[in-house]
Amino acid sequence: MSESSAIYATCYPGVERYLPQWRDSLLAQTDHNAAVCIGLDGIDPDRVREMLGPHVSPHFVLSLPGDTPASLRSRALLALSDKFDAVILTDMDDVLLPTRIATAKDALAASDLYCCAMQVIEGERIADEAIFDPGLRSGGPFGYNVFGLTNTAWRSRLLKSCLPVPPDCALMDWLLATRAWGVDARVEYDRVPRMRYRQYGGNTARILPPFAPGQILQACRLVILHYDFVIEESEWRYPHMTDSLRIARRTAKNFQSAVEESGAVLSGYVEALNKLPARHVWWDCVAHPELEKIWKH
Repeated sequence: MSESSAIYATCYPGVERYLPQWRDSLLAQTDHNAAVCIGLDGIDPDRVREMLGPHVSPHFVLSLPGDTPASLRSRALLALSDKFDAVILTDMDDVLLPTRIATAKDALAASDLYCCAMQVIEGERIADEAIFDPGLRSGGPFGYNVFGLTNTAWRSRLLKSCLPVPPDCALMDWLLATRAWGVDARVEYDRVPRMRYRQYGGNTARILPPFAPGQILQACRLVILHYDFVIEESEWRYPHMTDSLRIARRTAKNFQSAVEESGAVLSGYVEALNKLPARHVWWDCVAHPELEKIWKH
Protein backbone atom coordinates (compact mmCIF):
# COMPACT_ATOMS: atom_id res chain seq x y z
CA MET A 1 0.00 0.00 0.00
CA SER A 2 1.69 3.21 -1.16
CA GLU A 3 -0.71 5.66 0.47
CA SER A 4 0.08 7.63 3.62
CA SER A 5 -0.18 5.85 6.95
CA ALA A 6 0.10 6.77 10.62
CA ILE A 7 0.61 4.66 13.71
CA TYR A 8 -1.15 5.78 16.89
CA ALA A 9 -0.63 4.98 20.59
CA THR A 10 -1.57 6.67 23.86
CA CYS A 11 0.87 7.38 26.69
CA TYR A 12 -0.69 7.67 30.15
CA PRO A 13 0.50 7.44 33.77
CA GLY A 14 1.69 3.92 34.56
CA VAL A 15 2.48 2.89 31.00
CA GLU A 16 5.80 4.73 30.80
CA ARG A 17 7.73 1.69 32.05
CA TYR A 18 6.75 -0.16 28.88
CA LEU A 19 7.59 2.70 26.52
CA PRO A 20 11.23 1.65 25.83
CA GLN A 21 10.14 -1.84 24.75
CA TRP A 22 7.37 -0.37 22.58
CA ARG A 23 9.89 2.06 21.03
CA ASP A 24 12.37 -0.72 20.31
CA SER A 25 9.67 -2.79 18.61
CA LEU A 26 8.71 0.23 16.51
CA LEU A 27 12.30 0.73 15.43
CA ALA A 28 12.58 -2.98 14.54
CA GLN A 29 9.77 -2.80 11.95
CA THR A 30 10.46 -3.91 8.40
CA ASP A 31 8.49 -0.86 7.20
CA HIS A 32 9.29 2.55 8.67
CA ASN A 33 7.13 4.56 6.29
CA ALA A 34 4.44 5.54 8.78
CA ALA A 35 4.10 8.73 10.79
CA VAL A 36 4.04 8.25 14.56
CA CYS A 37 1.37 9.98 16.62
CA ILE A 38 1.08 9.70 20.41
CA GLY A 39 -1.78 10.92 22.53
CA LEU A 40 -0.53 12.27 25.86
CA ASP A 41 -2.98 11.64 28.69
CA GLY A 42 -1.51 13.58 31.60
CA ILE A 43 2.10 12.97 30.54
CA ASP A 44 4.77 15.60 29.93
CA PRO A 45 5.83 15.61 26.25
CA ASP A 46 9.48 16.37 27.06
CA ARG A 47 9.64 13.28 29.26
CA VAL A 48 8.22 11.15 26.45
CA ARG A 49 10.66 12.60 23.90
CA GLU A 50 13.53 11.77 26.24
CA MET A 51 12.35 8.18 26.65
CA LEU A 52 11.75 7.70 22.92
CA GLY A 53 15.25 8.87 22.03
CA PRO A 54 16.50 10.52 18.85
CA HIS A 55 15.22 7.96 16.34
CA VAL A 56 11.48 8.44 16.93
CA SER A 57 9.98 11.85 16.17
CA PRO A 58 6.29 11.69 16.99
CA HIS A 59 3.49 14.17 16.66
CA PHE A 60 1.83 14.64 20.06
CA VAL A 61 -1.85 15.19 20.77
CA LEU A 62 -2.16 16.74 24.22
CA SER A 63 -5.07 16.13 26.54
CA LEU A 64 -7.36 19.10 27.13
CA PRO A 65 -9.18 20.10 30.33
CA GLY A 66 -12.10 17.74 30.80
CA ASP A 67 -10.70 15.10 28.45
CA THR A 68 -11.39 11.46 29.18
CA PRO A 69 -9.38 8.52 27.82
CA ALA A 70 -12.07 8.07 25.15
CA SER A 71 -12.35 11.73 24.16
CA LEU A 72 -8.57 12.11 23.79
CA ARG A 73 -8.33 9.04 21.57
CA SER A 74 -11.41 10.04 19.61
CA ARG A 75 -10.03 13.52 18.90
CA ALA A 76 -6.61 12.17 17.94
CA LEU A 77 -8.03 9.53 15.59
CA LEU A 78 -10.35 12.02 13.93
CA ALA A 79 -7.37 14.29 13.21
CA LEU A 80 -5.34 11.39 11.82
CA SER A 81 -8.19 10.17 9.64
CA ASP A 82 -8.32 13.62 8.06
CA LYS A 83 -4.59 13.69 7.31
CA PHE A 84 -3.69 10.10 6.43
CA ASP A 85 -5.17 7.34 4.28
CA ALA A 86 -4.75 4.66 6.94
CA VAL A 87 -4.30 4.52 10.70
CA ILE A 88 -2.57 1.63 12.51
CA LEU A 89 -3.42 1.30 16.20
CA THR A 90 -1.20 -0.01 18.99
CA ASP A 91 -1.17 0.16 22.78
CA MET A 92 2.05 1.33 24.35
CA ASP A 93 2.14 -1.50 26.88
CA ASP A 94 2.21 -4.01 24.02
CA VAL A 95 4.95 -4.98 21.55
CA LEU A 96 4.88 -4.80 17.76
CA LEU A 97 6.35 -7.81 15.99
CA PRO A 98 8.60 -6.87 13.04
CA THR A 99 6.05 -7.16 10.19
CA ARG A 100 3.12 -5.47 11.98
CA ILE A 101 3.18 -2.22 10.00
CA ALA A 102 4.05 -3.76 6.62
CA THR A 103 1.35 -6.42 6.88
CA ALA A 104 -1.31 -3.96 8.01
CA LYS A 105 -0.57 -1.64 5.11
CA ASP A 106 -0.68 -4.51 2.61
CA ALA A 107 -3.98 -5.77 4.03
CA LEU A 108 -5.63 -2.37 3.77
CA ALA A 109 -5.04 -2.35 0.04
CA ALA A 110 -8.00 -4.73 -0.22
CA SER A 111 -9.89 -4.23 3.06
CA ASP A 112 -11.29 -1.47 5.25
CA LEU A 113 -10.41 -2.94 8.63
CA TYR A 114 -7.54 -5.27 9.47
CA CYS A 115 -7.21 -7.29 12.67
CA CYS A 116 -4.21 -9.41 13.62
CA ALA A 117 -3.56 -12.27 16.01
CA MET A 118 -1.36 -11.71 19.05
CA GLN A 119 0.97 -13.62 21.27
CA VAL A 120 0.20 -13.03 24.95
CA ILE A 121 2.72 -11.76 27.49
CA GLU A 122 2.05 -12.50 31.15
CA GLY A 123 4.48 -10.52 33.25
CA GLU A 124 7.61 -10.62 31.11
CA ARG A 125 7.01 -14.13 29.78
CA ILE A 126 5.29 -15.17 26.56
CA ALA A 127 2.44 -17.42 27.67
CA ASP A 128 2.85 -20.89 26.18
CA GLU A 129 0.14 -21.90 23.69
CA ALA A 130 -1.86 -18.72 24.35
CA ILE A 131 -2.62 -16.98 21.07
CA PHE A 132 -5.28 -14.32 20.71
CA ASP A 133 -6.67 -15.53 17.39
CA PRO A 134 -9.37 -13.34 15.79
CA GLY A 135 -9.97 -15.95 13.12
CA LEU A 136 -11.58 -18.25 15.68
CA ARG A 137 -14.32 -15.70 16.33
CA SER A 138 -15.07 -13.94 13.06
CA GLY A 139 -18.86 -13.87 13.19
CA GLY A 140 -19.32 -10.24 14.12
CA PRO A 141 -19.02 -8.20 17.35
CA PHE A 142 -21.84 -9.99 19.22
CA GLY A 143 -20.92 -11.57 22.53
CA TYR A 144 -17.20 -10.83 22.26
CA ASN A 145 -14.74 -8.54 20.55
CA VAL A 146 -11.53 -9.20 18.59
CA PHE A 147 -10.92 -5.65 17.34
CA GLY A 148 -8.71 -3.83 19.83
CA LEU A 149 -6.98 -0.49 19.87
CA THR A 150 -3.73 -2.47 19.70
CA ASN A 151 -4.26 -5.05 16.93
CA THR A 152 -6.22 -3.22 14.24
CA ALA A 153 -5.56 -0.96 11.27
CA TRP A 154 -8.22 1.13 9.57
CA ARG A 155 -8.84 2.79 6.26
CA SER A 156 -9.34 6.38 7.30
CA ARG A 157 -12.67 6.81 5.56
CA LEU A 158 -14.09 3.96 7.63
CA LEU A 159 -12.49 5.12 10.87
CA LYS A 160 -13.81 8.65 10.41
CA SER A 161 -17.32 7.35 9.81
CA CYS A 162 -17.16 5.49 13.17
CA LEU A 163 -16.08 8.57 15.16
CA PRO A 164 -16.50 10.36 17.49
CA VAL A 165 -17.34 8.20 20.49
CA PRO A 166 -19.00 9.37 23.72
CA PRO A 167 -16.48 10.74 26.24
CA ASP A 168 -17.64 8.25 28.89
CA CYS A 169 -17.26 5.25 26.56
CA ALA A 170 -15.46 2.48 28.47
CA LEU A 171 -15.17 -0.01 25.59
CA MET A 172 -14.19 2.25 22.71
CA ASP A 173 -12.62 -0.53 20.65
CA TRP A 174 -15.80 -2.64 20.74
CA LEU A 175 -17.97 0.35 19.88
CA LEU A 176 -15.82 1.21 16.85
CA ALA A 177 -15.93 -2.42 15.71
CA THR A 178 -19.72 -2.54 16.05
CA ARG A 179 -20.10 0.62 13.99
CA ALA A 180 -17.73 -0.73 11.34
CA TRP A 181 -19.66 -4.00 11.18
CA GLY A 182 -22.85 -1.98 10.82
CA VAL A 183 -21.69 -0.47 7.52
CA ASP A 184 -20.52 -3.85 6.15
CA ALA A 185 -16.85 -2.96 6.29
CA ARG A 186 -14.49 -5.29 4.45
CA VAL A 187 -12.61 -7.05 7.25
CA GLU A 188 -9.41 -9.08 7.07
CA TYR A 189 -8.53 -11.41 9.96
CA ASP A 190 -4.82 -12.19 10.13
CA ARG A 191 -4.25 -15.37 12.14
CA VAL A 192 -0.48 -14.85 12.25
CA PRO A 193 0.60 -12.99 15.40
CA ARG A 194 1.86 -9.51 14.58
CA MET A 195 1.67 -8.17 18.15
CA ARG A 196 2.47 -9.25 21.69
CA TYR A 197 -0.39 -8.35 24.02
CA ARG A 198 0.49 -7.80 27.67
CA GLN A 199 -1.89 -9.09 30.33
CA TYR A 200 -1.45 -7.76 33.85
CA GLY A 201 -3.53 -6.52 36.75
CA GLY A 202 -4.51 -3.27 35.06
CA ASN A 203 -6.12 -4.81 31.98
CA THR A 204 -9.78 -3.89 31.55
CA ALA A 205 -10.50 -7.14 29.71
CA ARG A 206 -8.69 -10.25 30.88
CA ILE A 207 -8.09 -13.05 28.36
CA LEU A 208 -5.91 -15.51 30.29
CA PRO A 209 -6.94 -17.55 33.30
CA PRO A 210 -7.16 -17.50 36.21
CA PHE A 211 -10.33 -15.44 36.19
CA ALA A 212 -11.73 -14.32 39.55
CA PRO A 213 -15.40 -13.94 40.54
CA GLY A 214 -15.10 -10.18 40.95
CA GLN A 215 -13.61 -9.83 37.47
CA ILE A 216 -16.53 -11.72 35.96
CA LEU A 217 -19.09 -9.51 37.74
CA GLN A 218 -17.30 -6.34 36.64
CA ALA A 219 -17.05 -7.66 33.08
CA CYS A 220 -20.81 -8.27 33.10
CA ARG A 221 -21.49 -4.67 34.05
CA LEU A 222 -19.23 -3.28 31.32
CA VAL A 223 -20.61 -5.60 28.64
CA ILE A 224 -24.21 -4.72 29.45
CA LEU A 225 -23.43 -0.99 29.45
CA HIS A 226 -21.89 -1.47 26.01
CA TYR A 227 -24.98 -3.26 24.73
CA ASP A 228 -27.28 -0.62 26.18
CA PHE A 229 -25.50 2.07 24.18
CA VAL A 230 -25.09 0.22 20.88
CA ILE A 231 -28.73 -0.90 20.90
CA GLU A 232 -29.87 2.67 21.49
CA GLU A 233 -27.87 3.98 18.56
CA SER A 234 -28.66 0.97 16.38
CA GLU A 235 -32.19 2.30 15.79
CA TRP A 236 -30.75 4.94 13.48
CA ARG A 237 -27.20 3.79 12.80
CA TYR A 238 -27.42 0.06 12.00
CA PRO A 239 -31.04 -1.08 12.44
CA HIS A 240 -30.36 -4.39 10.65
CA MET A 241 -28.20 -5.39 13.66
CA THR A 242 -30.67 -4.49 16.38
CA ASP A 243 -32.14 -7.97 16.78
CA SER A 244 -28.71 -9.61 17.07
CA LEU A 245 -27.59 -7.01 19.61
CA ARG A 246 -30.77 -7.49 21.66
CA ILE A 247 -30.18 -11.24 21.75
CA ALA A 248 -26.58 -10.71 22.88
CA ARG A 249 -27.68 -8.29 25.61
CA ARG A 250 -30.40 -10.64 26.81
CA THR A 251 -27.87 -13.46 27.07
CA ALA A 252 -25.49 -11.24 29.06
CA LYS A 253 -28.27 -10.05 31.40
CA ASN A 254 -29.52 -13.58 32.01
CA PHE A 255 -25.98 -14.63 32.81
CA GLN A 256 -25.53 -11.65 35.12
CA SER A 257 -28.71 -12.53 37.00
CA ALA A 258 -27.61 -16.14 37.42
CA VAL A 259 -24.15 -15.37 38.81
CA GLU A 260 -25.28 -12.46 40.99
CA GLU A 261 -28.11 -14.42 42.58
CA SER A 262 -26.10 -17.55 43.38
CA GLY A 263 -22.59 -17.69 44.74
CA ALA A 264 -22.49 -21.39 43.89
CA VAL A 265 -23.31 -20.71 40.25
CA LEU A 266 -20.65 -17.99 40.09
CA SER A 267 -17.95 -20.11 41.70
CA GLY A 268 -18.83 -23.14 39.57
CA TYR A 269 -18.74 -21.03 36.42
CA VAL A 270 -15.37 -19.47 37.28
CA GLU A 271 -13.90 -22.86 38.11
CA ALA A 272 -15.04 -24.27 34.76
CA LEU A 273 -13.94 -21.15 32.87
CA ASN A 274 -10.44 -21.48 34.28
CA LYS A 275 -10.22 -25.07 33.00
CA LEU A 276 -10.99 -24.14 29.39
CA PRO A 277 -8.11 -23.90 26.90
CA ALA A 278 -6.49 -20.45 26.94
CA ARG A 279 -8.00 -19.36 23.62
CA HIS A 280 -10.11 -16.46 24.86
CA VAL A 281 -10.86 -13.15 23.16
CA TRP A 282 -12.11 -9.98 24.81
CA TRP A 283 -15.34 -10.42 26.80
CA ASP A 284 -16.04 -14.07 25.97
CA CYS A 285 -15.57 -14.70 29.71
CA VAL A 286 -19.15 -13.37 30.07
CA ALA A 287 -21.67 -16.12 29.33
CA HIS A 288 -19.10 -18.31 27.59
CA PRO A 289 -21.04 -20.45 25.11
CA GLU A 290 -19.30 -23.67 26.19
CA LEU A 291 -20.47 -23.23 29.79
CA GLU A 292 -24.19 -22.51 29.34
CA LYS A 293 -25.25 -25.60 31.28
CA ILE A 294 -23.75 -24.08 34.45
CA TRP A 295 -25.69 -20.84 34.51
CA LYS A 296 -28.78 -21.46 32.37
CA HIS A 297 -31.81 -22.70 34.26
